[in-house]
Amino acid sequence: DTENQAIGAVHSGWRGTMQQIALHTIQAMRVNFGTNPAHLWVGISPCISPVVYEVGAEVIEETKRAFGTIEEYLVYNNLTTRWHFDLRYANTQMLKNAGVPENQIEVSEACTFLNPHLYYSSRLTQGKTGRFGAGIMLK
Repeated sequence: DTENQAIGAVHSGWRGTMQQIALHTIQAMRVNFGTNPAHLWVGISPCISPVVYEVGAEVIEETKRAFGTIEEYLVYNNLTTRWHFDLRYANTQMLKNAGVPENQIEVSEACTFLNPHLYYSSRLTQGKTGRFGAGIMLK
């Protein structure tokens, strides 16, 4: 928040995304710091990409419940014959709907699953522990 010198960090996998944690974070910043979403600059870090993020019935149903549709949020992959979830799209849409200007949302295209030499992916390691760190600061 450039106006109130407030900052926050959130982890949002599919469950956090369905629970709209980005929206809840903006609301908490509004209450605690007086944040106006129009003054937020948001970065979406590397995450699993929809190219490889296969999901099952639970995620499909939760997507319908959370967003009222699966269009754009889920993409059917004819090669895998599975649905793939787009975390980047879901969180970007949530931020835009909350009033964050699109040009103030930066989205990394890096995929954690496809780049194990750079990132940890729980899905790739099948839940074996790993560490992934991120840092934020105010200038």
